Amino acid sequence: VDLSAGKSVLCVGDGAGNVCLWETATGTAKVTMECGPSDVFFIDMTESIIATAGPGKYVKLFDTEKGRLLHTCETKGLAFACDLGVAPLLASGDSSGVATLWNTDTGAVERVITVLDKGGPVFSVKLSSNNKLLVTGDVKGNACVWDVLSGMLLHKMGDGVTVRSVDLTDDEQMLVTGTRDGRTVLWDIPTGRVVRTMQCGGQVYSVDMSGDGKLVATGDQHKMATIWEVETGRVVQ
Repeated sequence: VDLSAGKSVLCVGDGAGNVCLWETATGTAKVTMECGPSDVFFIDMTESIIATAGPGKYVKLFDTEKGRLLHTCETKGLAFACDLGVAPLLASGDSSGVATLWNTDTGAVERVITVLDKGGPVFSVKLSSNNKLLVTGDVKGNACVWDVLSGMLLHKMGDGVTVRSVDLTDDEQMLVTGTRDGRTVLWDIPTGRVVRTMQCGGQVYSVDMSGDGKLVATGDQHKMATIWEVETGRVVQ
């Protein structure tokens, strides 16, 4: 799921390959888009574009207003993640071990970054607020920070446990990872050191950090959504 910046539209993907836009004020369906025959793994949206990862080896771009298909981007492996940066940049991660940067205006590939030399799922991608950095999380337990312009690896963190989700603060100083063993880990990007670890009830599928780095929201396999205070590690809600 994803919520528009103005909070007026909710975007929901399902296991049948459909993506539906709902008006939050009325709870009515606005438009439905068909992505394919199986799971939509990830959704991201801006005021003008919706990006979907999956089904299959595809990232698709739709018009937010009418649900019109704009571009179909074929990935090297099964598409697991996507993130819309500042237009016209889109990042995706797939099962072949690469992260791909796309131009949303044309649907063309801008750059391919090899995250895992021997392949394997890149489960999460996140662009910094200025499009200068890309963060990836992968099956080998790495959270990597890449320079978007050059494709160079700048920082690498992790402890060998699969990283399912990543996010970073607006100042690009702190990174959060959600792991297969139920941990939410806060990392100091310049030093690569662990700042704090918070234990969830099960595998953490999604993490989202507030821009100021004060709060982290997590979603885990036991259907729990939790909000954490970064400074103390305390559960807020």
